[in-house]
Amino acid sequence: MQRVANYRRSQIEGASASGIVVLLFQAAVQRARTATESCEAAQDTRRGEAVRKLLDIVIELRSVLDRSAGPLAENLDALYDYVITTVVDAHARRDRRGFQDALEVLDLLRDAFTQAAAMTTEEEIAAARAARSEVVEPAPVEAAPPVEAAPCPVAAQGKQLTAVRRYAAFV
Repeated sequence: MQRVANYRRSQIEGASASGIVVLLFQAAVQRARTATESCEAAQDTRRGEAVRKLLDIVIELRSVLDRSAGPLAENLDALYDYVITTVVDAHARRDRRGFQDALEVLDLLRDAFTQAAAMTTEEEIAAARAARSEVVEPAPVEAAPPVEAAPCPVAAQGKQLTAVRRYAAFV
């Protein structure tokens, strides 16, 4: 069990931001499957634990959504809301079909984010290879005028990534 935990921790620590999102979607899909399989009254505890973890994941993904992304962010927010509402309702009614509906959405989102993460990785690798193959002469360095410090939008994203990485370690 400790080896699995160590492997999971190293997988999370070494993952890119998009890789962490994919890991969270994989965990959400697994929890949705467990909830779907646990709709009998005798399995209330197992289903309850799966639902709690599933909702934690989706709520965390929703909380770090970059709302400035426009319609894409709005659509993702609506899908997250649908999954949350559907799971809560399915849990209260022990409704296997409701869990399956949420699972279908999570499957699609996981696949889409997996493809996007793979494309990002391929682009990064291609850019790194191109950079290594090019020999660039350094430009002369000139003194730059002082610049006033401005808020950095990447800092906020970095904090969000840290929160997601910290959360993913416990999924």
